[in-house]
Amino acid sequence: MKRVFCAKRKCLKRIMSASVKIVHQTTDHVWNIQQEQRQKLRQEYFQQLFSLIQDCKRGARNLQEEEENMASLLQQLQNASHHFEAAPSQRMSKVRMLFQGYLKSVEDLEENHQTILAREHYELVMKMAALQTKLMMETLEELTCYSTDPVNNEAEPE
Repeated sequence: MKRVFCAKRKCLKRIMSASVKIVHQTTDHVWNIQQEQRQKLRQEYFQQLFSLIQDCKRGARNLQEEEENMASLLQQLQNASHHFEAAPSQRMSKVRMLFQGYLKSVEDLEENHQTILAREHYELVMKMAALQTKLMMETLEELTCYSTDPVNNEAEPE
């Protein structure tokens, strides 16, 4: 009788040890997969953010180039208006109005770009927060499933 109990205890210890090992392997595997997914998500986020920043920088450079071109054009117009004596004040006021209109347009465009950038940044932050929440919930669900699932916790009889 004692031998039978000892043999059953040894068998139970082997089964428990194998079950614990399998649970550890499964947990490690799930953890590694989740780490890879998080890393991939971070990498995608930073790539999108980098791309957005590059687009903003390109837009700012283009805007500055356009502004310089318009300033150069304005200078040429001013120089040309000085050469013509016919109605110099009227032409100059038109040039000023055009330039003021241009400056207003540039300011409006810059405000628009800032608004778009802020909105895109906000949406990106919200998406990242949602993804982080989703990942955390999935992780908690998986961990809860592994810790409360009676099928994974019971030892299989031989």
